Amino acid sequence: MRRVRVQFVDVESGRTVEEAMLPVERVPNPLELKAQLRLGEEHWVVIRAEPAGAQEVTATGHLRLTVRRVADLTTVDLVFDAPTLCARLPEIGDADLPQALAENAEPPLTLDRNTWRQVELVSRTHAERLAADLQAVRRNIRKATERGYPDLHVRHELIPSATPPVGLEWLVGLVRKATVHAIRLDGLQTVASGFAIRGASGLLLYGVAPFGRIEVLGVEAPAQGDEPHALYHDLAALREVGAVHEMVLLDWCRAKVYPPDRFPDALL
Repeated sequence: MRRVRVQFVDVESGRTVEEAMLPVERVPNPLELKAQLRLGEEHWVVIRAEPAGAQEVTATGHLRLTVRRVADLTTVDLVFDAPTLCARLPEIGDADLPQALAENAEPPLTLDRNTWRQVELVSRTHAERLAADLQAVRRNIRKATERGYPDLHVRHELIPSATPPVGLEWLVGLVRKATVHAIRLDGLQTVASGFAIRGASGLLLYGVAPFGRIEVLGVEAPAQGDEPHALYHDLAALREVGAVHEMVLLDWCRAKVYPPDRFPDALL
């Protein structure tokens, strides 16, 4: 039976408070881990989990939890930066971009793992399966304070970006002056079959496309592109993708769903 070493480390002293070897099926998903716990006779709160994804924990066989001692859990006010996160991070492996794209690819881009699929395009025909997730996120948004969100909804229901899948090379051809990249999460290893397409405006499309067929299509709005006026063209390309492949845009942290003609409302 495969086991994972779980290590609890005091953030103040750096010492290991407790350590356990657990069967892999009993190890909690770091994203779903209770922030409050009891070790021996003392109360602690979890500050950080490394790695942050269940797949990485299983692959490495190690989970390090950085904890802080507290006198009374009832006095602890824990908040999250976002109302929701995606439960599943992508697999690690070779980028495997189609040869025609790989030959002209730019250096890999690093993405923040906490933004993975926070804004994404999904198949309209399957979007109704996400109603329960949207309701849970809306509840968290209503409970938000100036400090953050008291609860975190972890999304497990993952649906295709489009059925049938969008072709990666076709998508690249739609984006004006596109650059193509492999991707990494937080500077770690390359995402298997991962890609990023950056338009002239700075609009970023990213995801996973095994054999050049897109299964995940995330979007990040531009901060400041080399050609600000190019945003009109990039959004037009994105609307065409949504219209042709019957997709909607989901902004999870707002708990809003946008049809293709309203994609700019989500990204401007």
